Amino acid sequence: MDKHRFLLIIVLIFGLSISTFAQRSYSVAVLPFEAAGNLHLSWNQKDELLDGITQMITDRLANQPDLILIERRRIKDLLTEQQFQQSGVVDLSSAVQIGRLLGVDILLLGTLNDFSLTSRSGIGFGPLQVSGTTAKTVISARLVGVEKGQILGSIEAEGKETSLDIAVDKLQGLSFGSQQFKESIVGKALNKAIDNFSEQFNESLINAKDKLVNSGGLKGKVIAIKGNYIIVNLGSKDGITSTTKLSVFRLENIEGLIDPVRLPNGSLQIVSVDENAAVTKILTTVDGLSIQVGDLVEVEN
Repeated sequence: MDKHRFLLIIVLIFGLSISTFAQRSYSVAVLPFEAAGNLHLSWNQKDELLDGITQMITDRLANQPDLILIERRRIKDLLTEQQFQQSGVVDLSSAVQIGRLLGVDILLLGTLNDFSLTSRSGIGFGPLQVSGTTAKTVISARLVGVEKGQILGSIEAEGKETSLDIAVDKLQGLSFGSQQFKESIVGKALNKAIDNFSEQFNESLINAKDKLVNSGGLKGKVIAIKGNYIIVNLGSKDGITSTTKLSVFRLENIEGLIDPVRLPNGSLQIVSVDENAAVTKILTTVDGLSIQVGDLVEVEN
């Protein structure tokens, strides 16, 4: 076999491997949607509504190519088994734990931020006044990579629908999933929000896959030292949890070398986690290299 033919075969094999990897299917679990914060739903059937939104999102995502969706029954059974059904899976570390038990690549953690009816009266000019009602739905979600617990993307979707001849009291008591609900302004607002969510998910999924394919260790740096505590600029939004361990290193320029040399100088254990930062303590050190502000940190695999 001549040299050129051999190189061509290598290139073809490498290209095929890259293509196969890029087209691999990713498994996704849509965890039950929750009401965000102190949201006061105007809808009477809160649990039915949240369950319905989760089902609608799952149904829409089922049409995504190269996506393996975990059955909702399996997710519910696992949540019950792990006793998460009472408090809900709200924090990132608990969610990642569930994701690992399910064996998925990506988790979708969703919230219902707004589901409201607003009455407007006296719309118009002069003697011509028209009353009306506006329904609004806002839902959001985070895509979380299970392997490293990192945030891969976020979505916030909104839907609105207005009717000039319907009062709020006429919309109370509709049963979610009924034909009357679907044809009402609340049903139409919800459907618009789901449509908007699905559109945003397509783009978020592309970015998420790219991060999963190209991600190395998550990196940050030491931003402060308070007594025995080392503070770093990685937090819960980066997937940092109480079980995360960080390696510490320093980049130093060496004469005669183009690129700086990486000098390892210890490891850190998380003590507490905020959204944008974490407090750590020294786990190990390297003789002759003390940990300093500005040192880089990396999540250990």
